Amino acid sequence: MELIVGTNRIITRLFGKGSALVTLKKAAEQPLAEQSDGNNAGTSLLAVDSAGSVLCFKNTKREGKYRYSAYGCGLLYRAPLALGFNGEFLGLRTNRYGLGQGYREYDTRLMRFLSPDRLSPFGAGGMNTYSYCAGDPVNYHDPSGHMRDWVSFLFYRKRLASMRSQVKINIRNLTVETRSLRKYLKAYEKERTWDNLQDVHDASSRREEVKAKLDYFREQERLYQYKKMTARYPQQGEEAIQQMLLDKRKAHQEPEGVDNPAFDIRNA
Repeated sequence: MELIVGTNRIITRLFGKGSALVTLKKAAEQPLAEQSDGNNAGTSLLAVDSAGSVLCFKNTKREGKYRYSAYGCGLLYRAPLALGFNGEFLGLRTNRYGLGQGYREYDTRLMRFLSPDRLSPFGAGGMNTYSYCAGDPVNYHDPSGHMRDWVSFLFYRKRLASMRSQVKINIRNLTVETRSLRKYLKAYEKERTWDNLQDVHDASSRREEVKAKLDYFREQERLYQYKKMTARYPQQGEEAIQQMLLDKRKAHQEPEGVDNPAFDIRNA
């Protein structure tokens, strides 16, 4: 059983692991920490790669590292953690991954699923009903137990979500700083004192700093939009990718406002 509690920024997942209850903390779909109340009670901080695979952990009692084969077979000491290869839940007794929330068990030693896929051989599951990622686990993974997905695409999608979050935060900050600057400008126009001029200068500096951050994260957003699109549609050429990006930007055109470079502070 899995219970998900939280917002789109911090997610708590509760798993039953034997007789223990395991709580997983995730942000932007990346595992951050794992807490257990069983025999190995405690909280472990996790370090993961771009695919979500746990590479190392640390808690108050011990620390350790993981290594995996291309198909996810653990090559080093196996810690009593719930997560493992590609950030998936590893069965305590079976030492297998129940992908698709238990839809099919995947055995990393056999490098294959232990049951056939309902979407194979004529559907999206592919010709081989037992194969994992159609024989390419380096560039793909299969969280659903049905079909492979692009590891690079998922990574860029996470990075893009992070950049968009930063854009929204800095738009709000820019709105606040713009209003503050407008207030100090009006005060200076009424009374041209040195203190009022200093307030205008400080507010203007803060606004420019926030604006620079916003420009940076918008540039990063465009970069990861491009990388995500090229990973999602590797068969498309450069011209087609750029056209798709242009169409998306036109569909989500932002209205002119305090976050727009053309915004005039004196007309606010």
